[in-house]
Amino acid sequence: TYPAQVQALLQSAPPEYRYSVFQAVDLFWLAVDSGELEQAKNQLAVATQRGLDSSSLIELQAYWFQVSNQFADSIASYQQALKLRPSVTSRYNLALSYWWNSDLTQAKQQLLQVLAITADYKYATQLLASIYLLQGDVSSAVTSYQEIVAKNPQSIDLSNLSLAYALLGEDQKALKFATMAVEKSPGHPTWLLNLADAQAISGLTQQAQKNYQQVISLHQGKADLKSWLERAQAYVHTGADEAA
Repeated sequence: TYPAQVQALLQSAPPEYRYSVFQAVDLFWLAVDSGELEQAKNQLAVATQRGLDSSSLIELQAYWFQVSNQFADSIASYQQALKLRPSVTSRYNLALSYWWNSDLTQAKQQLLQVLAITADYKYATQLLASIYLLQGDVSSAVTSYQEIVAKNPQSIDLSNLSLAYALLGEDQKALKFATMAVEKSPGHPTWLLNLADAQAISGLTQQAQKNYQQVISLHQGKADLKSWLERAQAYVHTGADEAA
């Protein structure tokens, strides 16, 4: 509903805006956020015709490559954009492109540069914490997640902090933060699965079994990778090996 309202607003705006480079750029973002990538690409051509400066064009092209899963092109474009106009946002997006391109070393390097400039950049801290976890540096992951939840505790960060504590063998802390994640977002299957794992590790078998069953129920009838994986994990813990 809202994208349709925005589209109508942009198309019915006064001529001085409607035929400007600003409208072309706004329609680019609207198309990208609506998943209409070909339309977004067309809007870049319109923006160029209307005089969009080269550095802004490269940044938008880089983002288009990123959402189109063309990560090598996205990386190259963001590198070029940073040479023309350094910005924290472009550097973070470069890190994100490296992340999706499975280059954790480069992603980490870019994120550390972002945080050296802007220490409060939450998304950079989140992504860095995920990289620490994947690289096995669990203590650094805990430190990063603690920093995030101290400022703005969201369920995803609480659950990830719980997971990090579980990997460190700190079962009670893992249980504490997994519980907080579910309290923040009741009925979220991923957080419930993490809570069930934390409960199982802590010997709370009955509560764990109840949450595993809830995960199975929440994913029932869904046909996507995440749902299949989480149902399989829950089935294993309830002893339903054939279903898993």
